[in-house]
Amino acid sequence: MNAVLTFVLGFSLGLVIYGWERYRFWQHLRQMLSFLPAELNETSSLSLVSRLRRGIKLTVAGYEERSVQVERLAQILAAAPIGYLQVDANDQLHWCNAYSRNLLKIDRWRPGQARLLLELVRSYELDRLVAATRATGQPQLERWVYQTTAWQAQSAGDAASVPYAIAVRARSLPLAEGEVGIFLDNLQQLTDLQQSRDRTFADLAHELRTPLTAIQLVAEALQTRLTPPERDWSTQMLAEIGRLMALVQDYLDVTQLQDNPLSVLDREILQLDDLVHEAWQRLAPIAQPRRLKLDYAGHGSCQIYGDRRRLGQVLINLLDNAIKHSPTDSTIQVKIDCVPPTEGDAPTQLIIDTIDMGAGFAAADVEHVFERLYRSDSSRQRDTDLPATERSRRGSGLGLAIAREIVHAHGGTIIACNHPETGGAWLQIRLPCFY
Repeated sequence: MNAVLTFVLGFSLGLVIYGWERYRFWQHLRQMLSFLPAELNETSSLSLVSRLRRGIKLTVAGYEERSVQVERLAQILAAAPIGYLQVDANDQLHWCNAYSRNLLKIDRWRPGQARLLLELVRSYELDRLVAATRATGQPQLERWVYQTTAWQAQSAGDAASVPYAIAVRARSLPLAEGEVGIFLDNLQQLTDLQQSRDRTFADLAHELRTPLTAIQLVAEALQTRLTPPERDWSTQMLAEIGRLMALVQDYLDVTQLQDNPLSVLDREILQLDDLVHEAWQRLAPIAQPRRLKLDYAGHGSCQIYGDRRRLGQVLINLLDNAIKHSPTDSTIQVKIDCVPPTEGDAPTQLIIDTIDMGAGFAAADVEHVFERLYRSDSSRQRDTDLPATERSRRGSGLGLAIAREIVHAHGGTIIACNHPETGGAWLQIRLPCFY
């Protein structure tokens, strides 16, 4: 009797354990099904085991298909005529294609190695691009001339030890888990073409000065001997000759500033407040008919060691550009401020903001506004119906180019964008200064 009772109790306990384990088994199956994509976890007449088997099979097939796609994309990037780098969250080079290795002379990295990007590519600009992308979570754009020295070439095992320099453009893309992807373009050929074009135009401008001077002298001599309406024609001709001579001189100024920036500067200690007011007074006859006002906010304690005439030319060019594109009865803002140095930051900078209330720069023009002779599509329309004096103010496409070269000669930078509040053009200059 005891044996039967023991058997029944043991059998019942086994059934309970079996039922419990089976319940746990089905719970595990349901939990595993919940991890599958929603389209693979739909309710059907199939058993849980069959549904799980089917889901795993489809998941494996999808994984294999994605693996093939990833491999195909990797092959495309490897053979693409554009550089690509991928940096992980620890600033280590995760992957790069052959184009970027050749462009940046990355000879000491092999796939699978953990090497810092800055150790392989000695470029502050590239490191800054990665940091800015990770900090903002937004794509970034950077242009610079990537250079290696003879010492770097020798340390990399290059027997020739030849210094290397190439113009590069990098566009970054924030990726998951702090990684950053970087696309690289070789701009050296474009840079060479631009330099060749600039030299050609500079030579042409230099040669044009002599015949233009001769034509001007003839026109001035004729003007004293003619009567209306012929005299009016000679007056208009003189205005057009003056416009051409100003264009030639502007182009020669840009070339001289670019080739020998320090030789054309006559430096002294300056307060920019007076320069701003002088520039506005010179442009007042143009601004008054349209009732344009200057809203100036200065910083009297900021000083700069610079060329008064050249910096005045920069302010005139910027204000003239703002006047041209400002609507009637609007305000042009000029703000001057100093950024004091802090530990680890750049030296003290003088910031000059010029903001108008016009239509602003077109998106396609922002990158080109400082290029020589560049004019937007709207400004390229012919103005033959305007008087000669008004046409002369339409601009040669050199004003901002001259401003940039003067600012660079003073060790500063200038950028163009649209102001978020006014919607107009916003030109910001940063110059080194001292108190």
